[in-house]
Amino acid sequence: MKKLIVFWIFVLFINLAVAQGSFELTAVESTRIESDYNSDESYGESYQLKVGRYTTPKMRSFIKFDLDLIPDLVVEKIELQIYSIGGVGSPEIELHNVVNTWDENVLTYDNSFVFNDLISSQVIDSPGLKSFDVTEELLDKTGIYSFGLKANNEAIEENYRLFLSDENPVNDPRLIITYTDHEPVITSTNVPSQFFEGESYVLSFEASDLDDDITSYKIKIDDVLVSDTTEYTFNLDFEKAGTYTLTFEVEDITGYNDTEEFSIEVYNVQNIVVNEFSTLANWIELYSPIELNLDGCSVHSGGLVAQLSGTALEDSFILIEGFNLENEITIYCNDVLVDYVDLDWIAHNEGESISRKEDGYDTDSSSDFVVTQPTPGSANPLGYNIADTNLDGCISFTEFLNFVELWKLSDDLTIQDLLEVVDEWKTSPIC
Repeated sequence: MKKLIVFWIFVLFINLAVAQGSFELTAVESTRIESDYNSDESYGESYQLKVGRYTTPKMRSFIKFDLDLIPDLVVEKIELQIYSIGGVGSPEIELHNVVNTWDENVLTYDNSFVFNDLISSQVIDSPGLKSFDVTEELLDKTGIYSFGLKANNEAIEENYRLFLSDENPVNDPRLIITYTDHEPVITSTNVPSQFFEGESYVLSFEASDLDDDITSYKIKIDDVLVSDTTEYTFNLDFEKAGTYTLTFEVEDITGYNDTEEFSIEVYNVQNIVVNEFSTLANWIELYSPIELNLDGCSVHSGGLVAQLSGTALEDSFILIEGFNLENEITIYCNDVLVDYVDLDWIAHNEGESISRKEDGYDTDSSSDFVVTQPTPGSANPLGYNIADTNLDGCISFTEFLNFVELWKLSDDLTIQDLLEVVDEWKTSPIC
């Protein structure tokens, strides 16, 4: 007996949420029997099924299927397909229901059985693919089911057809099941309205399919698969501020799918940050914009760890000296990443340091830092022009006008400040 192979072939005619699909189910067994001098022979390993009559022997064939392999779908039509490779004459071939207890390597003409009810018949006088509509016969059937094929008039000699058995890799006997398929639909989603650094959020969705044939669920963030279920816990450290694309996907056995997409804005939450450092002098300055409990917090770089404790006051600085800086600097509080600085982002020379454009300025990128004169343990000098209010490195016309208004109202800004801004605005890149 050839090993059962199920081939899935999908024919797609998409119409809103309903489409038509089909798949092919191969036979689990097939064989033939011959009368007269071959009446005690079994043909379970033969590549041919024969129906009709030679000069002497009568020939009948049998095909067995496991109907439990058909999914629970809305079936529209079932056809038995067999492939004729030739023959003689034009026999009317009958398709019958037969008992399913036979074994292809045991069944012979001598131990065969009476054919049951006639299902269908047709005259076959040419080679090629032949189909029998068996929808009414199989629609409510389950388990093992067997067909028998015989000529309507077995008395006519030299009137037979040859078909391929299940021993053939192609054009073997198959059931073609055509069914109505419904696309899966995402019915509900759970996406919080706001996201903040340092928090965890459960993202989830539900989906349904009238055919109950959903095969996969996916949750993606920025097109990266993060879960193959309907739920994902989105853990946000303090380096996750920004915009993300969240995608829910569901797919059924036919390849139909439904997708919902969300744009997630993760808002920055103030926390302690690396505010200034020198890789040459080996010191780090931390800045806390808020009052913060530092128990459970630590600074890491070059394999060294500095444990923090106590309370950082609002708008305060912490200086860590003698710290070998390599590759990166990270701050963790209770195993949550609070800040990250890549030491390759920016270089400096002896007598200089790398500091944030202003104390605590944090967009989680290299653009947060500039090279300045060292101010360890105290406020950083402004690392940008005061007129560049969005810190993008250029002064827009609107920013220029705002600065002119500020200059007119401020006792601290001189005409020299205004002239410097004018010069920088004139040479600024397009904003």
